[in-house]
Amino acid sequence: MILPPRWYSDIYDARQILLVEGPSDAAAALALFLFAIGRPSANGGVEHLARLLDVVEADQEIVVLGENDAKQNGTWPGRDGAQAVAKKLADQLGRTVDWALPPDGAKDLRAWFLTKKEEK
Repeated sequence: MILPPRWYSDIYDARQILLVEGPSDAAAALALFLFAIGRPSANGGVEHLARLLDVVEADQEIVVLGENDAKQNGTWPGRDGAQAVAKKLADQLGRTVDWALPPDGAKDLRAWFLTKKEEK
Protein backbone atom coordinates (compact mmCIF):
# COMPACT_ATOMS: atom_id res chain seq x y z
CA MET A 1 0.00 0.00 0.00
CA ILE A 2 1.08 3.55 -0.71
CA LEU A 3 -0.32 5.79 2.02
CA PRO A 4 -0.35 9.58 2.00
CA PRO A 5 1.44 11.45 4.77
CA ARG A 6 -0.72 11.77 7.87
CA TRP A 7 -3.16 9.33 6.28
CA TYR A 8 -4.64 8.19 9.57
CA SER A 9 -5.64 11.68 10.71
CA ASP A 10 -6.54 12.99 7.23
CA ILE A 11 -8.78 10.05 6.32
CA TYR A 12 -11.45 11.39 8.69
CA ASP A 13 -11.64 14.69 6.79
CA ALA A 14 -11.64 13.24 3.27
CA ARG A 15 -15.00 13.47 1.54
CA GLN A 16 -13.79 11.13 -1.18
CA ILE A 17 -11.15 8.43 -0.87
CA LEU A 18 -9.56 7.26 -4.11
CA LEU A 19 -7.99 3.82 -4.29
CA VAL A 20 -5.57 4.11 -7.19
CA GLU A 21 -3.27 1.57 -8.81
CA GLY A 22 0.38 2.01 -7.92
CA PRO A 23 2.72 4.64 -6.52
CA SER A 24 2.76 7.00 -9.53
CA ASP A 25 -1.04 7.37 -9.44
CA ALA A 26 -0.89 7.91 -5.68
CA ALA A 27 1.70 10.66 -6.22
CA ALA A 28 -0.46 12.28 -8.92
CA ALA A 29 -3.44 12.26 -6.56
CA LEU A 30 -1.38 13.96 -3.86
CA ALA A 31 -0.27 16.60 -6.37
CA LEU A 32 -3.96 17.23 -7.10
CA PHE A 33 -4.69 17.51 -3.35
CA LEU A 34 -6.84 14.38 -3.47
CA PHE A 35 -6.87 11.80 -0.71
CA ALA A 36 -5.68 8.54 -2.25
CA ILE A 37 -4.30 5.20 -1.23
CA GLY A 38 -2.17 3.35 -3.76
CA ARG A 39 -2.95 -0.33 -4.14
CA PRO A 40 -0.20 -2.73 -5.22
CA SER A 41 -1.89 -3.99 -8.40
CA ALA A 42 -5.16 -4.06 -10.31
CA ASN A 43 -6.57 -6.80 -8.08
CA GLY A 44 -4.38 -6.62 -5.01
CA GLY A 45 -4.58 -5.34 -1.49
CA VAL A 46 -8.25 -5.87 -0.68
CA GLU A 47 -7.69 -7.30 2.80
CA HIS A 48 -5.31 -4.48 3.75
CA LEU A 49 -7.64 -1.87 2.27
CA ALA A 50 -10.58 -3.25 4.24
CA ARG A 51 -8.59 -2.88 7.47
CA LEU A 52 -7.51 0.67 6.59
CA LEU A 53 -10.99 1.75 5.55
CA ASP A 54 -13.02 0.34 8.42
CA VAL A 55 -12.91 3.80 10.06
CA VAL A 56 -14.51 5.56 7.08
CA GLU A 57 -17.95 7.05 7.70
CA ALA A 58 -20.95 6.29 5.50
CA ASP A 59 -20.99 9.81 4.01
CA GLN A 60 -17.39 9.47 2.80
CA GLU A 61 -17.24 8.16 -0.76
CA ILE A 62 -14.81 5.35 -1.58
CA VAL A 63 -13.86 5.04 -5.26
CA VAL A 64 -11.57 2.41 -6.77
CA LEU A 65 -9.90 4.04 -9.77
CA GLY A 66 -8.99 1.62 -12.55
CA GLU A 67 -6.94 2.08 -15.68
CA ASN A 68 -7.80 2.47 -19.35
CA ASP A 69 -5.61 -0.43 -20.41
CA ALA A 70 -7.82 -2.54 -22.67
CA LYS A 71 -5.83 -5.18 -24.53
CA GLN A 72 -6.30 -6.30 -28.14
CA ASN A 73 -7.28 -9.77 -26.95
CA GLY A 74 -10.34 -8.28 -25.22
CA THR A 75 -9.05 -8.33 -21.67
CA TRP A 76 -9.12 -5.14 -19.63
CA PRO A 77 -7.11 -5.66 -16.42
CA GLY A 78 -7.46 -2.12 -15.05
CA ARG A 79 -11.23 -1.95 -15.42
CA ASP A 80 -11.87 -5.53 -14.36
CA GLY A 81 -9.54 -5.19 -11.39
CA ALA A 82 -11.25 -1.98 -10.24
CA GLN A 83 -14.65 -3.64 -10.47
CA ALA A 84 -13.47 -6.72 -8.57
CA VAL A 85 -11.74 -4.71 -5.83
CA ALA A 86 -14.80 -2.46 -5.42
CA LYS A 87 -17.11 -5.47 -5.06
CA LYS A 88 -14.85 -7.30 -2.61
CA LEU A 89 -14.40 -4.15 -0.51
CA ALA A 90 -18.12 -3.43 -0.54
CA ASP A 91 -18.79 -6.96 0.69
CA GLN A 92 -16.13 -6.76 3.42
CA LEU A 93 -17.06 -3.27 4.59
CA GLY A 94 -20.83 -3.67 4.23
CA ARG A 95 -21.18 -0.44 2.29
CA THR A 96 -21.14 1.00 -1.21
CA VAL A 97 -17.76 1.21 -2.90
CA ASP A 98 -17.77 2.74 -6.38
CA TRP A 99 -15.32 2.28 -9.22
CA ALA A 100 -14.36 4.60 -12.07
CA LEU A 101 -11.86 5.07 -14.87
CA PRO A 102 -9.67 8.14 -15.39
CA PRO A 103 -11.27 11.00 -17.30
CA ASP A 104 -10.70 11.95 -20.92
CA GLY A 105 -9.57 8.44 -21.90
CA ALA A 106 -6.27 8.83 -20.04
CA LYS A 107 -4.53 5.54 -19.23
CA ASP A 108 -4.31 6.33 -15.53
CA LEU A 109 -4.47 9.24 -13.10
CA ARG A 110 -0.78 10.04 -13.59
CA ALA A 111 -1.19 10.31 -17.37
CA TRP A 112 -4.27 12.52 -16.95
CA PHE A 113 -2.42 14.74 -14.47
CA LEU A 114 0.55 15.14 -16.83
CA THR A 115 -1.76 16.04 -19.74
CA LYS A 116 -3.51 18.70 -17.67
CA LYS A 117 -0.19 20.04 -16.42
CA GLU A 118 1.06 20.42 -20.00
CA GLU A 119 -2.12 22.31 -20.99
CA LYS A 120 -1.31 25.11 -18.55
